[in-house]
Parts: sequence; structure tokens; C-alpha cells
Amino acid sequence: MEIVFEPATPATLQDIKTLLERAKLPVDDLESAEVSLLVATIDGDFAGAIGIETYGSTALLRSLVVRPGRQNGGLGRQLVEHLENRAKAAGTTDMFLLTETAAGYFRALGYALMARDQVPEAIRATRQFSSLCPDTADLLHKTL
Repeated sequence: MEIVFEPATPATLQDIKTLLERAKLPVDDLESAEVSLLVATIDGDFAGAIGIETYGSTALLRSLVVRPGRQNGGLGRQLVEHLENRAKAAGTTDMFLLTETAAGYFRALGYALMARDQVPEAIRATRQFSSLCPDTADLLHKTL
């Protein structure tokens, strides 16, 4: 089984959107310049994706999703780790994320709950933070 991580292409964007919509995750701003998407393929087949918005040394983890049939096999964790490693190599020191359903999952990956009023302004100004996710979503942080 060969897992390949690569930037999303126009050809994979619709697969990502479909998967995110099924998971009830936001897709409205995925094509904006701020969001970079990374795709995982297994033996050449689209298996999952993750996104990131980077603002200086801080970043917002976005849109982790794994295809049904590929879930519960560690691919989500591998996507997060790969994204974190790429972000750290690019100078990111702090990763944030918002979630309504996966706080426990991300806490197991080293993220900690954080008060929304403690987030840096650059993250607070994102569409994800300001309008796409409800105020009830958990905010998590990890120092890379």
C-alpha cells in the first residue's frame, strides 16, 4: 500500500468538496487563495484531504476528511502529521483549528482546548473563525 501526499489539483477539488459536504464541513471558501489543500492517495486512488491557511508563523488547520472505507485506519492522523511537518518546515510555530465534533480526536494528537478570545488576530479574521464555524465550535491549539 503506497500513500502519496500531494497538493490538490482542480481535478481533485470536486472530490474534496463532495467528501467535505457529506461530512457536513464547510466548503464555501476552499477555492480562496488563503486555503491550501493537500490530498492523500492510496495506490493512486483519492483517499482523503486536509487544508491549511497560513498567516506568518500561525496557521489554521482546515478540512480534515477521509473517504468512507479508508476511515479508522490511521490515514487521518497521517494527514495531520504530514501537514504539521510541512507547516513546521515552512516556519509555522502555532497551529489552530475549530471543530464541532472532533475535539477528542485532535486532543489525542496533541492539541489543547483554548479560549476563543486568546487566538491571534490573524486567525480570528479568517472566514472559518468569523463566519463559517459557529461560536460554539471548540478552538484547539498546538505548538509545533
